[in-house]
Amino acid sequence: RVILRANTVIDKVPGIAESGFTDAEKKQMIAEAKFMRAITYFSLVNMFAQPYQVSQGSNLGVPLVLQAYEGVVEFPSRATVNEVHAQIAKDLTEALADLPESYSTAANTRGRATKGAANALLSRLHLYRNEWSQAAAAANQVMSSNLYALAGNYNFYDANTAEDVFSIQMSEIDNSRTGAGGWASYHRPASAGGRGDAPFSSSLVAAYLEEAGDKRLALSDSANAADGIRRRFTLKYSDAVTNRDNAPLIRTTEMYLNRAEALAEVDGVNQNSIDLVNALRTRAGLANWTLADFASKAELIDAILNERRKELAFEGHRRMDLLRRGKPLRSSGPNAGESKPGDNKVILPIPQREVDINPNLKSQQNPGY
Repeated sequence: RVILRANTVIDKVPGIAESGFTDAEKKQMIAEAKFMRAITYFSLVNMFAQPYQVSQGSNLGVPLVLQAYEGVVEFPSRATVNEVHAQIAKDLTEALADLPESYSTAANTRGRATKGAANALLSRLHLYRNEWSQAAAAANQVMSSNLYALAGNYNFYDANTAEDVFSIQMSEIDNSRTGAGGWASYHRPASAGGRGDAPFSSSLVAAYLEEAGDKRLALSDSANAADGIRRRFTLKYSDAVTNRDNAPLIRTTEMYLNRAEALAEVDGVNQNSIDLVNALRTRAGLANWTLADFASKAELIDAILNERRKELAFEGHRRMDLLRRGKPLRSSGPNAGESKPGDNKVILPIPQREVDINPNLKSQQNPGY
């Protein structure tokens, strides 16, 4: 629905002849639609396709549908991951020229497409494709803007601050209240009005306990989970009653981590990467890193990924960070080491309803299903 509506805006808006609807407004509207199409396709290809690293992007991604619906039903085949990524990059690059830097309200600046949001998503795309220099440069575009800055503490969730690059804006009367629930519904226990579905794993708790005094662990509490066992839950999304918490899709913190990881790939153990992560570690109440702490590039990158895990926990990044880095999704328990990139069922199946309807998908189901 998002993609088809974006397609309609992109195709139809140029032909609208309406008094007061200026060419500049039309270009901005089309640019916003291209951003929405890009971020939606990025989500889809991450869920339904193996990461770029498995076969350098030549593997199947998702169907690309780029035109408005005109009444003729078409049956698209799956494009490759490279083709989907190329379309995402094209949409974002074209949108940059016509997106504003900001809007008149904080909610719009943080919740609508902007130049910063487009550059940030380009940084993530390049990072996921091992395009290190481009990832670092796009992240720097965001960080160099006076609209974005690291928050001094962890009170920024749901606040529309300079920490937010792009967040889905929610209120007490949005659909998450009346539908399946917002992020707090899944991440808060029943005692707080939630479902208790998504507690900390034991390995995540252990990651926070590696160094004493990590303030990020204080963003949690303990309660009974859906299985009745007492577990730890995040406090990033606190309102499971009305589900008014914004959904932070891109934060300034991610840009620091993207740039640190990318520069480490290019320059090895380097001061710039260490300084970027130290800004996050200072906020977390932890000691600064030094060059002497790392004997190799691999050690530094692993440490950055660990910081990334703790900074962005419960924000939707960890699965793709593991897969793009060749690491298994299962890190503990009896199946530790399983579910590696390229394995069956580390990605979702093409829904049966789509296979039934579209003859061109019948031979394109993901292996293992």
